Amino acid sequence: MKTQQGMTLVELMVTIAIVAILATVAAPSLSSMMENNRLNAINNQMVSAVHYARSEAVKRAFPVTMCAREADGSCATATTAATGTGFEDGWVIFVDCDADTVIDAGNVCDFDGNGTAEAPELVLSEDAPSKVDNLTVRPATANATLGRAIRYLPNGNASFNGTLEVRRGSDVVYKVDVKPITGRVASCKVGNAGC
Repeated sequence: MKTQQGMTLVELMVTIAIVAILATVAAPSLSSMMENNRLNAINNQMVSAVHYARSEAVKRAFPVTMCAREADGSCATATTAATGTGFEDGWVIFVDCDADTVIDAGNVCDFDGNGTAEAPELVLSEDAPSKVDNLTVRPATANATLGRAIRYLPNGNASFNGTLEVRRGSDVVYKVDVKPITGRVASCKVGNAGC
């Protein structure tokens, strides 16, 4: 007598139905997890960039500014802030000798102390790590100028006093606090204890 090998058509159909049900249940949570990971990556990169700006100011012994990046690579200043540009489009970190939050084309920095001014140095310019629908990274308060530039002095103190909010639509997902006295940065996820 011959033994049966393989599966019957009924067994195959039941297996396919079970796999389809599991895939239908898992797909929404997988997409939500991917979105949360993107938001976490943006928050982490933002915090790292602020730390980097602070360390560069201390290392170089000159003021260093981190500003929201416009499409042309310039800084979002008080006049361009009305267009709605925030840190969600990226940021620029540069040596800001005259502390005006503008990347100067001319010579304003005397880096070597010889009395001759050199052009300020662009330290870093980067896009946000990943695009998330309805993402904004803005200050918690309505101060457009402070919300689009964080300046660090050579002693590590910051010109920005407040909280940046990473938002998806109208929901605040992360908060990034910059302390003016110490210049330190703290980040927390909204909904966690102490945030």
